[in-house]
Amino acid sequence: MQRAETTIAATSLGLLLLLSLSQILLRNLLGFSYPEIDIINRHLLVICGMMGAVLATSKYAHIKTDALNILLSEKIKKNIQLPLSTFSALICLALCYYSVIFVGDEWQYAPANERWTLPFTLVYPISFALMSCHFVLNEILRKKSKVTLLVLLLVIIAFIGAPLFIVLGAGGLLASFATDISPDILIIEMNRLTTTPNMIALPLFILAGVVMTHGGAANRLVSFYRATFGFLPGGLAIVALISCAFFTMFSGASGVTILALGGLLYPVLKNEGYQQNFSLGLLTTSGSLGLLFPPSLALIIYGIVANVSIEDMFLAGLLPGLLLIILLSLYSGYSAHKSHVTKHVFLVGDVIKAARNCIWDLFLPIGIIIGIFGGFVSLTEAAAFTAAYVLFIDTVIYKTISLKHDASRLFTEASLLFGSLIIILLIALGLTNLLIDAQIPMKLLGFIEQYIDTKIQFLILLNIFLLLVGAVMDIFSALLVIVPLLLPLAARYDVHPIHLGIIFLANLEIGYSTPPIGINLFIASQRFKEPIHTLFRSTLPFLLIMLIWLLIITYTPVLSLWRL
Repeated sequence: MQRAETTIAATSLGLLLLLSLSQILLRNLLGFSYPEIDIINRHLLVICGMMGAVLATSKYAHIKTDALNILLSEKIKKNIQLPLSTFSALICLALCYYSVIFVGDEWQYAPANERWTLPFTLVYPISFALMSCHFVLNEILRKKSKVTLLVLLLVIIAFIGAPLFIVLGAGGLLASFATDISPDILIIEMNRLTTTPNMIALPLFILAGVVMTHGGAANRLVSFYRATFGFLPGGLAIVALISCAFFTMFSGASGVTILALGGLLYPVLKNEGYQQNFSLGLLTTSGSLGLLFPPSLALIIYGIVANVSIEDMFLAGLLPGLLLIILLSLYSGYSAHKSHVTKHVFLVGDVIKAARNCIWDLFLPIGIIIGIFGGFVSLTEAAAFTAAYVLFIDTVIYKTISLKHDASRLFTEASLLFGSLIIILLIALGLTNLLIDAQIPMKLLGFIEQYIDTKIQFLILLNIFLLLVGAVMDIFSALLVIVPLLLPLAARYDVHPIHLGIIFLANLEIGYSTPPIGINLFIASQRFKEPIHTLFRSTLPFLLIMLIWLLIITYTPVLSLWRL
């Protein structure tokens, strides 16, 4: 069964890439396009996402808000797994049931010219049914002998490790019953979201990031940046900052950056004479530096959730992102001088040699920026070209990847990552609409207005709140759950949604390295074999600089809104 699921997910992503490229070529070379291809692409997006979510279920890879899980003993974790899986299976069955209602309504009321697309809608009930089966099968394969049902509070379930989409799905079902709205509205909203034009960009950019991770781009880029910037005070530290930022903006995850580059850069920094605490702090915090640079997945998801221009979000993140790198580079130069780190000699020959080795990697961000902001391609077209481009250079030019041996693994990994993300995105936005119908944001606004009078007060409270959120929630979870609640509050206090997005991501960027649940701390602890408290002490100077940076971009909105 898992082999079939893997094949469907990977094949649908491959077809999505091919059809997107064909539509681009038809439109730009021949001057026409087939609307049917766009419709098929939308359904391939759904199939890839839903089957990827099924894969995430079978491989225990769903995003979780397990803030309390790390505090529990292994025995307790084992004991709570059965009720968590049972609860998850029941929620998936409920979502499957309402998916069937949605499919029935679609078949009954769809126009005649759209009936050919109706079989695609069956992916919703089939996927939820498969996820329910996997939650049950996972427990059977664990050789559990007891079958019990425990009624646990939804928040407790979330914090001890239930998949986030299960928690959101349960919340959506409860909200629908509380507001006397048919629960199939969740599936209707899920299906509506797939019509968003920029959604197809998500799996394609994720595919590009996966290929870059496995294709050796990290080593090539580090060599080039070292030859180019190594002569500066703190040059190697600056190389680490730039390399991590570049890698994160394509991989979309700071954890991947720390795992991919940390082992490469950490011994080099130590051998160059940088203090251990400085090196640990630098690499732990640098994992999230690329979140504000295009084509960061965090920027794309915020644009979708907040319904703002993703291109504007890309531009808004440039100056704040560059400012942070400059501030951290200045501190790195000071630390290098203090530690008497030897400067490298700038050799043009070394730069040219390193550039030749990674010239194709360097063309990628330049091409994306020129293509999108020059108006030559849309975001989806840029994503398709990016995925095709990195596949081409890593298979044909660098030959670090073999399509024959690696294609299935890469497409499957990308589908799984996309599935674990889109299932949350789809359900979260369905839940958001239910919350709006219940006027939850307006009630929250009315409560805050009693105590907050000015924009300055609101921004102070916003940053405090988001720093706390960043310390206990994954960035994608926070984007999907918190942003819809903040948008009407920000509008009330005249905070532009683009500026809100940059403030939001900046806070979550800091939260990646903040206890108790800062994900960078745990990944760095695993990578560098150092205890959490040691890593946190190492990050304190960097976090202080990032907090100063946060104040600057919060109270200087022109850095984010310079183009608007």
